[in-house]
Amino acid sequence: MKRFGIRSSQQPVWKLWKKEYKRFIYPYGAVYLLQQLLVLVPPYCYLLFLQKVITEEKLTWIPFIFGGYLTVYFVQTFVGYLEKKWYHRIALGATAKWRSHMMKVMERMTFSDLKELESGQRKRMVWDDPQAAVEWAMGRMRLCLQLLGMVPTVAVLLLLDVRLAVPSLCMVPVSLAITRYVRRKSSRFHQVLLKERSDYDGFLFRSLQCWKEIRADNLEEQMERQFVGHQERMGKAFLHTHLFWFVNRTLIAFKDVFLTNMGLYLLGGVLVLYGYSSVAVLLAFMEYFTSAMNTFLAMMDGYVKQGELEPALKRIERWLLSVEGETYYREYANLREDTDFKEHTVSKEHTGLKEKQDKPFMELTAADVSFSYEEKTLTTETRSAISHGQVVSLLQHTSLHLKSGECLVILGKSGSGKSTLARLLVGLLQPEQGEIRYNGLDRSAYADKTFFKQTGIVMQDSYLFNLSIRDNLLIGNPQATEENMWNACEQTCFADFIRTLPQGMETLIGENGIRLSGGQRQRLVLARMLLHCPQILILDEALSALDTDHEKRILQNIRSAMESGILLVITHRRESLKNLGEYTCLEL
Repeated sequence: MKRFGIRSSQQPVWKLWKKEYKRFIYPYGAVYLLQQLLVLVPPYCYLLFLQKVITEEKLTWIPFIFGGYLTVYFVQTFVGYLEKKWYHRIALGATAKWRSHMMKVMERMTFSDLKELESGQRKRMVWDDPQAAVEWAMGRMRLCLQLLGMVPTVAVLLLLDVRLAVPSLCMVPVSLAITRYVRRKSSRFHQVLLKERSDYDGFLFRSLQCWKEIRADNLEEQMERQFVGHQERMGKAFLHTHLFWFVNRTLIAFKDVFLTNMGLYLLGGVLVLYGYSSVAVLLAFMEYFTSAMNTFLAMMDGYVKQGELEPALKRIERWLLSVEGETYYREYANLREDTDFKEHTVSKEHTGLKEKQDKPFMELTAADVSFSYEEKTLTTETRSAISHGQVVSLLQHTSLHLKSGECLVILGKSGSGKSTLARLLVGLLQPEQGEIRYNGLDRSAYADKTFFKQTGIVMQDSYLFNLSIRDNLLIGNPQATEENMWNACEQTCFADFIRTLPQGMETLIGENGIRLSGGQRQRLVLARMLLHCPQILILDEALSALDTDHEKRILQNIRSAMESGILLVITHRRESLKNLGEYTCLEL
């Protein structure tokens, strides 16, 4: 972990990035420095032309000068191609890999932490921040290379005419001071811009997902005002960010390109008049000076850009230093160094625990579980209740014990904590008191991937993807056969509807199943879950959009399918209970 920079407080992203791309960085650095050195040759050819051909009238030098110039031109073109090729190879590859890294970190986050992140923040974490971190690392590398490339240019300026070089170089500290001030201001406003963009992404996602509710409740004007507000705030932050960049470029360009150039031409002209220099040396010096100033301006732009990217870099480092990120990178480091990672991680002392974790869930126990919503997890209505001094405590000392083949029905009115209990059982929420055990092991002993292989929960608002019916079913079990899919659809009374469709299983259902009715969506979700073959199945108002006849048939089929498993049915319809056969009832 230390060699990957995770323990270090000094830019772990930079250390990890250097470790991963060490074999690419050195070739790219060599090519970039070669390109910087080749820039020195054309002005020298220009100097030889002025001195040998124009001043001394040695025409025999013309073929050699122009031949050298053309040779350098073609070499520069080829080296420039290699530099771009290596740059994009490193940048694009690193961006893709870092996005994959952050996706895995997010997958390992707890549900409570994920719930605190809005959709815009999740998108920024997985998509925008990795790209910004790679841009920061590439920018830092290029700054180092540009600084190295400036050394021979400064040396040539001093060799050509030290009396001109010293005054021009004395202005560099002033430019650095200006740029440092601009960087601090630009970084602050760029952080505001990133936050506004994140809020805008979340707003846009919610608006597009809930367009039906927006139209039904006549909220178009309100949403339009919010949209315009987001655009105005982003525009203001964008303007401030680029205004500081423009001021930085204007001041430096005015000082370095205009005032310094005018001063050098004036000083150089005086030196030429008094015989201390020549016109050829002065013109060649100005060529080298212009090249150095272009590189210097690029460095200043890169320095300001580094400041703008630092907020994203700090967020990346915060995630990498978190428990989830550190666990992932510990495994990642071991996997890179040891191909037998999985064999070595399972020691003899953990073999018994692993075997117990792999066994089918035959027993579910919730002992003395209590839960109350804190302010950070509240809905709008509950938050309002809290503000008036009311304590929202949904579950108090709730216990249950189920074995394989048993069925539990949880009854209660709206707001009694039925859905909260379901989320507690599968780990979407953590109990304040008590414990939840599967096969005698605490829920926290199971990795999410292992746990959800044997557990399934169908909520009232379960999500469907903008894919075909077949693809949505295969999400539940990618290895399911055609027969398996039709059997699952038969059990949920969905098969007859599919047969009426012209494209059958290949029918696209739209975003979140918009082309299906509420009952059809619920039946498709249930069929997908049955293909998953869970050992424990929780139905949280999963049949609320169905009529009584379909509900009866589907519940009977599900009860039969879960004959050797554990079934929990959460409902407020007492008339549904007669369709379940033998069951235990818990009222909240």
